[in-house]
Parts: sequence; C-alpha cells; structure tokens
Amino acid sequence: MPLTIGDATVAMEAVLKKYGAHLDQFVLAGVQNMSVGKIFRILPQAQYTPYFNSVFKNFFAAINVVALGGTRKMIDLANKATDASPAIACPAFTAPAVHVTDRVIYVNADANITIGTLYHEFVHFLEHGNFYPEYYSLGGDSPKVLEGVTEYLTREVDPNIKAERQNGGKYAGFLTETMNRAWGNPAETLAKMIKVAFQGDMSSLPS
Repeated sequence: MPLTIGDATVAMEAVLKKYGAHLDQFVLAGVQNMSVGKIFRILPQAQYTPYFNSVFKNFFAAINVVALGGTRKMIDLANKATDASPAIACPAFTAPAVHVTDRVIYVNADANITIGTLYHEFVHFLEHGNFYPEYYSLGGDSPKVLEGVTEYLTREVDPNIKAERQNGGKYAGFLTETMNRAWGNPAETLAKMIKVAFQGDMSSLPS
C-alpha cells in the first residue's frame, strides 16, 4: 500500500518528539510552522524521477564516487538517467539545502517502501547544515558516515521502526562502518550523534 501524507505526519511527530528538544529553537519553530505537504512530496514515479535525476546529476553523483563505486560508474549512471529511468534505485531523498526549512523530501509513491523510510528522511531533513549538506559534500567516506549516523538516529526513535529497518537491512553496511568509530557506550553514542547531526558540532564526530 503506498505511503501517504498521513504516514508522513506520523513520522514527523515521532522524530520531533524524540529529537525536537535538541534542535535550535528557531529551526524547531520554523519546522513546526511548515505543513506536512510542504515538507513531503509523495509523487508517482513518473513525477518523482525527474526530480531525483536532476539532484543526482548536479549533487549526489560527484559526492558519492567512493561510496557508490567509482568515477566511471557514476558518470555512466548520470548519463543514462532519463525522465522515465532513474539514475539509481533510490525511492526517497531529501533535497540538499543549508537551511532546514528550505529542504523538501521527495518520495516515490510507486516504490515498495515502508514508513521507516519517512522516518529516515525526516531525520535528514532536520540535520544541521554543517552535517548535511556541508560534511556530506566532502565526498569520500563522508556520505557513508552521514547515512550511518542518520540510520542510527532513525532506529532510536521507535523500537518498531528499529526492527523494521534491521529486518530490511537498511543501510546495514554504512551503519556498521559508522559504528566502528570510537563513539563510546550507547548513551555516549546517541549524545554525540545528536550533537553532530542536529547541532552541527563536528568535533563530536570520532575519527
């Protein structure tokens, strides 16, 4: 069954309940004043694909050379992308912008995805500009770390979402690589990831 704006509302409310207190108060107020329909655009694949391909060619491709298989592969994927054919099988993404309230989450309504994807993307939506897109834009292993941190924070919102994401193997490799850093015990890990992701404190990111 396709995801709906109602599902997006559930995801937003849960993520804000978990992490809202850790956001800048002006950012939080700005997000709370946005309608869910402005934050999430759940589109049929024919409408979703051109948005994704445009961002892929102009942003994601060059940054993800290391994460997704090398320069030649990324060039080929970008060149083959058309309005009818996506560059890669990505069912949802958060359009990059430094200011949180300038971002939009695009979701492919025809993709076989679950509500956990909406949780993951809304965590991205809330991330501090120092982390997304600035840290992400460094390329190399930075996209892997960003996705690993985002996935960890997503799973911490709700045990059912955690189980869903674990069972689906979502970002398992990136999460494992990220957790190999010296974060400390679970409480320290969560606290450091919150500082990195939502407060832009990159000094909390272990080397």
